Amino acid sequence: MNYRGKKDVRVFNECPFQVNLVGQRRDYIFPPCIDGEPTMNFVDFDEIEYAHSRGKVFNVGLLIFAEEDREGMYEALGIKDWKNKIWFNKDIEDIILNPSVEKMQRVIDIKDVITFERVRGMMVRFINEKRDVSQNVINVINSRYRELNAGNVTSKIVVRSSDVAPNVSADEVDALKRQIAEMQRMMEKMAAAQNTVAASKPIEPEKEEKKIVGGKTTTRGRKKAVTTDTSCEK
Repeated sequence: MNYRGKKDVRVFNECPFQVNLVGQRRDYIFPPCIDGEPTMNFVDFDEIEYAHSRGKVFNVGLLIFAEEDREGMYEALGIKDWKNKIWFNKDIEDIILNPSVEKMQRVIDIKDVITFERVRGMMVRFINEKRDVSQNVINVINSRYRELNAGNVTSKIVVRSSDVAPNVSADEVDALKRQIAEMQRMMEKMAAAQNTVAASKPIEPEKEEKKIVGGKTTTRGRKKAVTTDTSCEK
């Protein structure tokens, strides 16, 4: 589809703050997203192109397009490698809740404060909602936030695999405790069954062995031997 000249392109604001788009004919106001739901305006392509030539609202993902329009719109605007450059809310959520070394490195590589405010803002929202956010992820994001505020565009943070190890939830801990308790009960039952079998098994009497040596009969048990003189007295 040729997006140039297209009318009424759907433009969305996923940010938790208001975004203004300055067009050639008019300005567009995008209110903050509500409970994670983006707000939307219809904007003609020529207005979008005009705003794009004079700002970065589309380059950094402050305003985005419908998923089915993204490939064509970003190509028409000349934004290359948009899948890696532009931050969508679903990407931010995935990085915070399902971190990996590669994902956290992408966070550290952010060089503009506006984009990072979006990442940190979503992290704070998840913490307030008591979502499962790793403390190590919080530390990395806060450290990078301090770097950017101090004017350090290039980060000195090094992410290790231990920094992105997932938290074990309380439910998982409880489930593990239940499994351990069940295993202990099974082991106790098995031990009790073995003891019952051992107690019911009859004890065999000791066998005696008789051997005649030099006219004498020697009787041997397992623990002692008894010797009886069977020779005739003279």
